[in-house]
Amino acid sequence: MSLNVTVVTWSYIACVTDRRLTRCDGKILSERSTKLTCFDLQSGVRGFITYNGIGCGADGITPSDWIANLPLREGMSLKDLAELIKANAEPRIQALAPQFQGNPRHTFVIGAFVGAVPFLVQLSNYETLQDEGVKALAAPSLSIEFVEAKSLTSRGAFIMTGATPQTKNSDKKKLIELLDNNATPNQIVARTTKLIRDVSYRKDRIGTVGTSVLSGFWPQFGGADVASNVVGGSWINEVPNFITPGARYSNIYIGSKPTQAQRAMESGAASDGKGRIAEAPCRACGAVVPEGYRRCGVCDHPVESEKQS
Repeated sequence: MSLNVTVVTWSYIACVTDRRLTRCDGKILSERSTKLTCFDLQSGVRGFITYNGIGCGADGITPSDWIANLPLREGMSLKDLAELIKANAEPRIQALAPQFQGNPRHTFVIGAFVGAVPFLVQLSNYETLQDEGVKALAAPSLSIEFVEAKSLTSRGAFIMTGATPQTKNSDKKKLIELLDNNATPNQIVARTTKLIRDVSYRKDRIGTVGTSVLSGFWPQFGGADVASNVVGGSWINEVPNFITPGARYSNIYIGSKPTQAQRAMESGAASDGKGRIAEAPCRACGAVVPEGYRRCGVCDHPVESEKQS
């Protein structure tokens, strides 16, 4: 199911999401799914897109791949982008329904600046911003909800989607306290990273939320800053996908070791898996461990020394 948090304020947008993909039976497929996309529509509209729900189809195509290949146009509005995501995703979600026991629950979240004004947008077939409840069964279509931060509070707003029943009220209160105290983007990213990892540890790290996270923040003026965070560390640095009219990049990673070539994969490689980081089973517990990670995200077994031998 995943877990992600998107925060918008008048000064910046921040988004943090876990990276685990699991099958319907709970088996972990990947610990490094890229569920975060950075976009710039070249019309003063820029921000992040994340999601939870459907991890990937039987063909290995993920919702990030759907997003990476959206036919963006220069001058698009935020509403245009939301409608484009909805039109592109709904037939795909319905086609995948049997694979998800006829209940393909799914949510997209957009945190964006339109000029200097921050917005949150949620597209979902089972979650709503009107209350904290969720539908047990997916609706046949995605509903679009827009929130302008100034319509809520002066501090901004946030949306937390996915494995929210596993979060605690104290998690949300601490995030609200930080926002009330004008926390820096680094403090917000650190808090939301801890929030996601706490959920993972509450399930003994074997649930649908992993400990590896991808994050980004975009100031009101200037470019985006992104990072990945892995328990135990990694010698591969990964960044979110990036899309803009006329160009799109996905599966981007850079090796920090001399023996590891620097690589930046275009989204065209996403459909056939070329160049993707390998994930081998941990020798201690069998969970997948991506190339470059120094410890298993499930059992903490050190794996870097084994991969060098």
